[in-house]
This record gives sequence, C-alpha cells and structure tokens, in this order.
Amino acid sequence: MLKTIRDNLVNELKTIYGTRVKDNKCAFCGEDLDPKEYCFCPAANKINPFYKRVRKLTDNFAIYGTDDDMRKAALKHRFNISGVPIKYSGLTFDDYKEIETTDAKVKKLVLAYFKDAVKNYLTGKCLILIGNPGTGKTMLMTILVESIIRDYMFTARYANCVELINEIQDTYSSKTPKSTLSVLNKYRDADFLFIDDLDKINATADSKKLIYSIINDRYDRVLPTIISANSSVEVLDEKYFDEPTVSRLLERSTEVRFTQKNKRF
Repeated sequence: MLKTIRDNLVNELKTIYGTRVKDNKCAFCGEDLDPKEYCFCPAANKINPFYKRVRKLTDNFAIYGTDDDMRKAALKHRFNISGVPIKYSGLTFDDYKEIETTDAKVKKLVLAYFKDAVKNYLTGKCLILIGNPGTGKTMLMTILVESIIRDYMFTARYANCVELINEIQDTYSSKTPKSTLSVLNKYRDADFLFIDDLDKINATADSKKLIYSIINDRYDRVLPTIISANSSVEVLDEKYFDEPTVSRLLERSTEVRFTQKNKRF
C-alpha cells in the first residue's frame, strides 16, 4: 500500500513539475547537482517546494513501511485528529445513496476528486460544495476526509466553520494553554483542509480575518482546501468577507452544486 502511494506521489510530481535532476546536473540550468541537493536557479526554485514536500512524505512512508505497528499508529493518529463528527465516522461513498439525478452527479464529482487526491494535493486543487441545506454536503465532505486518510495516508482536517472560529477565539483568553498561532497552524498545515458551513459564521471583522488568514495561507502554499456553504461563491465574498477569500479558490477548484431539495423534510 505505502509503496504504491510513494510511487504515485513521485510519478505525479515528475509529470506535473518535470524532472529536477538529470545526470547529476540541474535539469534547468545545467549546474552540477547531487540528487539530494537543490539548485536555486529561478526555474528550479519554482518546483523545489513541491519536491521537498514529497520528500518529507515519502521519508515518513518509508519509515512506516518497515514497521506495521508504526503505520497503524500513524493512521490511527490521522483519524483521531481529523475532526470528523461521530455521526459520520466510518461512512464510505457507498453510504451516500443517489435519490435524484443530481445526487449521482455530485457524488461522481466528489469521487473523481478523491481518485485524483495525489494530483490534487500536488497542485492545490480545491473543491467547493454549494447548495441547499439538507442535501448531503457534510456527509459527502466527511466521507471524503476519511477516504483520503484511509487510502492515501494524507493528513486531513475537518472543521465546522463556527467551531473553528470559536476554537481560535478561545485562545485569546489567558486561561488556555493553546496559542492562537498553534491553532491556526493546525489548519494551515494539514495536507487537506475541509471547512464546512462557511456561511454560518457571525461575520465580524475578527472572524473574517481569521478565515482569510487560513485560506490565503493555503492558497499561497498551493495546498488544497475544501469548503461547503449554502450561499453562492459571490454571496460568500460579498456578505461574509471583505477580501476575495473564496472566489480566489475558483482559479484551481471544482465547484459542485447541490440543486436537489432538502432531504430532511
């Protein structure tokens, strides 16, 4: 399993960004270069962060591959920190039943994103789930979280937007041992970040700033962010954010529209 994941990462990396070293020389400027070193010519510097990111992951996978107990412990830790609510834990794509034609369409799009998880990770491809309440956005989102962890061993964090904001703002108190930066980085640094119900926040200046900080940081570092909301992207940016926080994700995202009726009624 881990060897397959490592091979997929390396192959996708080379396909997307090209070979970094050829015949012990930088593939771009021809400078002598040990394969373990990095050239810092402009062309090489553009892809170095992605090679470093994959090297870190594959080094970890190599360790897990020699120790089954360590692999299981790492996988367990990823599930424990994922934040998926108990209600949705353990569900798979088979549990999302297609009731209407549009159900099948949204499931197909989310499944496609899951199957391309390695490529999406390397390109920072995002996913935006938009539509009526009670249409299965949270269910599909949490299934995607656990599926990505289980099949690819990426770190994936899910958070309801209101709870995320509350968690960060709780650190403003001197009574908590957590720092604001440590909580922000928990979400900024995940391989995949899932923010649910983005339009349910109380759109204060502080909450807008916090969400912008997380999304913008991940955008700049080319990390995938998956969001859901009942409102359209245009309404989200206009009503809930002073900056083009959400619309900028559209540059490299798939927008999935849930047009069916509320299933809870």
